[in-house]
Amino acid sequence: MRQLILATLALASSSAIAQYVPNYTYIEAGYARATSDTSLDDLNGAAFRGSANFGNFNFIAGMSRFNVDNNPFVDHIRATFAGFGYHVPIASSTDLYAEATYNRYNPIDEDGLGGPVGIRSRFDPRWEGSIGVASAKIKHVYSNTPL
Repeated sequence: MRQLILATLALASSSAIAQYVPNYTYIEAGYARATSDTSLDDLNGAAFRGSANFGNFNFIAGMSRFNVDNNPFVDHIRATFAGFGYHVPIASSTDLYAEATYNRYNPIDEDGLGGPVGIRSRFDPRWEGSIGVASAKIKHVYSNTPL
């Protein structure tokens, strides 16, 4: 019984200080990694994205640049994307979010759809974080297209 009371007090005190909601108007930069269903090695690079919030919806746009090491035809792949997202609160400082994006890939000159699903939480006025998974489908990539 003592453990239950301590857990209740801990939850009550954490909810009293967790009055911050995630912010969906931001600019961010980070590390990007992609895997392929083909014989390509894993791709590593950098990603930049921004978002503008409109109620429970947000507009997102960004780009990623991946280095390609083992291909004599292509030394990098640049992916640009734009789309919309939706987020819904699941706790006082945590949201569940989903985004759908249109993606464009150069120099292979292909496009596709993608987007992440995840959880975003704000810890204080300056710090927030998210965890999720993202996927993108490239249309019309034939087996004879050099990547």
